[in-house]
Amino acid sequence: MRASDAQAVRDTRWRRRLRRLAVYAVIVALTGAAGWLYDGPSLRVQSVTVLGGTARERSLAAGRLLAILGGRHIWSVSIDAVTNRFSSERVLGAEVRLHMLATRWPSSVEAELSEIPPVGYLKDGYALTGTGAVIAGKPPGPGPSISLCPLVLTAMAANCPWQPEVGDVVPARFAAVVGALWRDRVPKESGEAIAVGEVPRSGIVIGLPGSAECLLGSGVLARAEVNACTRFSAPGAVVDVINPNSPAVLLNDRVG
Repeated sequence: MRASDAQAVRDTRWRRRLRRLAVYAVIVALTGAAGWLYDGPSLRVQSVTVLGGTARERSLAAGRLLAILGGRHIWSVSIDAVTNRFSSERVLGAEVRLHMLATRWPSSVEAELSEIPPVGYLKDGYALTGTGAVIAGKPPGPGPSISLCPLVLTAMAANCPWQPEVGDVVPARFAAVVGALWRDRVPKESGEAIAVGEVPRSGIVIGLPGSAECLLGSGVLARAEVNACTRFSAPGAVVDVINPNSPAVLLNDRVG
């Protein structure tokens, strides 16, 4: 073999080695970059932007969402899981819901809050949502002053030991009864509050002004039951006919 041919073979082999080394270098670089992206902060949630609600709600929601999502990979964020976890929060979960949650690459999340409207109002500046969550709220207009006692009682008590707090959750049937009482604007006398409580193995009982009480049964058909109750529960009333299909039963009144 001539010297020039031998040199050409050596050059070819050297170029092949260089190409292999270049390929290996690219593979190593890509692997390292992928590892850095995976373990580094670039593709992990670092900030949360919250829209809607009040300034207080936005601040609390942003802090809570960062606690839930902070450090998570942006592609691993489960919107349904975050929404469910947020709704279980004692305070904010009773006041607002996540109306929208979206990831914003490379490392941020955007959320939008919407208010949970109350279905009825309690005394002392509290309200109930349809799920039975207690929120802060004052009635927008005149309506019944409702005192709620979700504790199991042997009889209706004038002073219920339970004091509502924002974030408390009561059975949904109580919220349905409070909502029915509020929607129908049941009149009150001399500032007396309407009391809603429970009698063991019987059901929900409404204490109306004038010491009239009405047992609703299960409270499943809350509005129909409340209507039947309040229609026939005037103090001292004599009821000759009551709808036999209604589970409402009157107490402390003469029923004909």
